[in-house]
Amino acid sequence: PLRPGGIPIWVGGEGRPARRRAGRYGDAWFPYPVLITAEELREQQQEVRRFAEEAGRDPDAVQLTLCRPIEVTEEPVEQDPRRLRGTPAQLVDALRAFAELGVHHLALQFTVPRWPERRQQIQRFGEEALPALRR
Repeated sequence: PLRPGGIPIWVGGEGRPARRRAGRYGDAWFPYPVLITAEELREQQQEVRRFAEEAGRDPDAVQLTLCRPIEVTEEPVEQDPRRLRGTPAQLVDALRAFAELGVHHLALQFTVPRWPERRQQIQRFGEEALPALRR
């Protein structure tokens, strides 16, 4: 954290000013891009690292965190690298790309609008995808 014993400060936002603030002041950058590929996120994180260096900070001190909408489907769907949508197996593959980038924390927002269906998606993801991601 910025202050010894202090709480970590996550700086949110997708734009360049938010990336600058994250690099200068944050313990983590927490964008909420609805549509983004892992490669686009990598490029933006490199900018956060440059801003940290310009501010005299260790660029490794700014973690990459992320919030993404997600939808669990019953059947396999054509993959779009800008979306998290598919079967648990497809989602595991998509999420591993973000893990390989160094994402430290990932918040998932299940997008199904109705509660019974959302609960089912969360449960299915927890039972079928999470075990594979923890290996």
